Amino acid sequence: MTFLGLSLEDWVAIITISGTVLTFLIKGFKWAFHSTYLEESEANQKTFEKLNDTVTTLNNTVESLREDLNRNNTTLNQHERRLIILETKEGIYDEDKD
Repeated sequence: MTFLGLSLEDWVAIITISGTVLTFLIKGFKWAFHSTYLEESEANQKTFEKLNDTVTTLNNTVESLREDLNRNNTTLNQHERRLIILETKEGIYDEDKD
């Protein structure tokens, strides 16, 4: 039995060879895509980890600056109160001298 000048065994061989070649091509493309995807994914993951570390460091720095600012504000408020007390006392002493 022949079809288009080829026997049944020839057609089976052609289909088998074609299927094998297509399977290798598909697997090769999947492997290439998957390995590229994994490399890019790992690179992106490392970049995001560095970004996360940087943001964490910045948050810690901002928190430290807030604490310093609060301490400085407290010290400034204490100095203002002391100055007011001294100015008030000097004002009292100046009135006594008149």
